[in-house]
Amino acid sequence: MLIASNNLVYSEPIYLPEPGYKSSKKDKYSGVKLSDNVPVLTVYPNPAHEYFIAEYYLQESEIPAVLAISDVTGKKVREIFLKNNSDVYIVRTNDLPNGLYLVSLTLRSKSVATAKITLMYRYH
Repeated sequence: MLIASNNLVYSEPIYLPEPGYKSSKKDKYSGVKLSDNVPVLTVYPNPAHEYFIAEYYLQESEIPAVLAISDVTGKKVREIFLKNNSDVYIVRTNDLPNGLYLVSLTLRSKSVATAKITLMYRYH
């Protein structure tokens, strides 16, 4: 307001680089880089009703992989063999009873990620 009413005169200072300094190099853009903390396995919605979605990401060299669904006693109720290193897979659950399940992403017989999912059906 002081500048607009001519009660104050202000001029922005201009800073120039000192002679002899080189400007920094700009890196070439090489695409989006994934961080190291990208989740390997995500399941949603939770609780699920008639299906759930399993979203997974693997390194390129880690295929083939298996998505195993087990009940709380450890009994495998379903195995899905994965062909891509990252994908979104819809798992139908109409034939499974209500309850808690573990979804495991397995590579070379070793579990690399596990998520819990609860199945709760809506009855009309």
